[in-house]
Parts: sequence; structure tokens; C-alpha cells
Amino acid sequence: MISVNEQKNVVFLGSPSSTPEKDFLRERGFIHITGIRVVHQGAIYHIGEKLLPSECGQWNINNSLTSITLPCGEVWLRSGAYELGPEEEYFLQLRGRRGFVPLANNEMTDHREILARIIDPYHGLSFQE
Repeated sequence: MISVNEQKNVVFLGSPSSTPEKDFLRERGFIHITGIRVVHQGAIYHIGEKLLPSECGQWNINNSLTSITLPCGEVWLRSGAYELGPEEEYFLQLRGRRGFVPLANNEMTDHREILARIIDPYHGLSFQE
């Protein structure tokens, strides 16, 4: 879950994922995309801005993109269909395959934000617990 203030600063509300979770996802080619600004059909929003608690802890594949929304509300994305097995779902505390896949339907974003997240998964985010 995130909040975007009047100065357009993106604040992650809650605790970030654990180091083992981050390592697990990064080793499999996932990039943390929570808070990245998106433009789609004239609407502007940030990934995770309107995320409901019921949408956390899910994963899905759409248009050759795989998305994981962790129970803490972080959204991770990778190119290519990556089928999670039961052990991986258990490790990440996921509740199954369903949910929205961001950036899978011609949404536009600044590629520099995505590239910055390859180096630092939390680039541009601040935290408030």
C-alpha cells in the first residue's frame, strides 16, 4: 500500500519485504514496481496506490508478464511467464494465482524508473510504518 502526497512523493505504508524474499524475487528476474507512475488511457496513477488488502498475497501472468503482490503490499514484476510452484507460493506466503498484472495492457511508464529499480528495489520510495 502506498500514499502519494501533494509533492508527488511516494510513501510505502507498512513494512518492506524481508531480505530473503527480496533475494528470492531478484534471483528470478523480478523487479519491484510499487509506486512507479503509470499513464493509461489518460489516467495517471502509481502502482499499488489503490491496492486493497484482499489483493495482497496473489500472483498472476498476463501478456507474458508475471506479477507477484506480496502480503505486505509490494508489487514485483518480471518479463516472461514464470509459473510459481507450491513451495514458492508457501515461501512468499501467497494465496494462489489470481489478481491484476500491472503494465500488461499497454500502460506507459518512465523506463528510467524501472531501470533504477534494477539497481535499488526501493528507488524513489520512502517508508512509513
